[in-house]
Amino acid sequence: MASDDSPLGLHYAIRPVRDSQGQPLRDVGEMRSRWVIEVIGPAHENILSDKKLKKYEVTPIRDGEYYYCEFYNGSWHMSDGGIGKAYAFYLSGRVGQAEWLQNANDFVERHHKPDVGHTHLFDVFLNLQGKQYPRDDGLNKYSVAMDKEGRLFLRINNSPPKQMYMINPANERDDSSWCFLIEKLRGHGDREVLSNIRESLQKELQQQGITIPRVRGIRQRGRVHE
Repeated sequence: MASDDSPLGLHYAIRPVRDSQGQPLRDVGEMRSRWVIEVIGPAHENILSDKKLKKYEVTPIRDGEYYYCEFYNGSWHMSDGGIGKAYAFYLSGRVGQAEWLQNANDFVERHHKPDVGHTHLFDVFLNLQGKQYPRDDGLNKYSVAMDKEGRLFLRINNSPPKQMYMINPANERDDSSWCFLIEKLRGHGDREVLSNIRESLQKELQQQGITIPRVRGIRQRGRVHE
């Protein structure tokens, strides 16, 4: 993850995930235990230049998702708990019993159930370029759900729910100024792939006749300011 101009690598803001008692959530096994953290996003995002932010778009670390974290061999290591990953940053070891193959997103969901009250609407399968795959054995599964208030949420494979809505960045009255936004999408591809994902999901929502909620405000660094 390091580079010539960033020898220490990229900087992310993280926070521990806590259980219902307010204690840090930990996956405890026979051989070791692993803490669970949530990646909020790049540290000091609002002051980073576009050039520096672009580096975060091509890393395997995803905003708003969960990772196991443990300390061994003199360093902290983090992983999503999946199989077959080959990231260029420290990962936790693939040793021990099958319990270590449980994905960190799955582990947190089992404790927090973030999509309780959501009604599943449909699934769509997109390839690595973010374009629709015609069969149900596509590379990535995108599941769309709606809560009781009519808000839309997206889950990419087993990711936490990501809210979706229309936003008017310039706060103009013209309908052509509205654009489709998916929160916490960074990490799922470069700018072109993310654009394809948004286009594919918006098209499918329109074809299904589902109204996309509108949020008025100004978008800045991926956030909405009323």
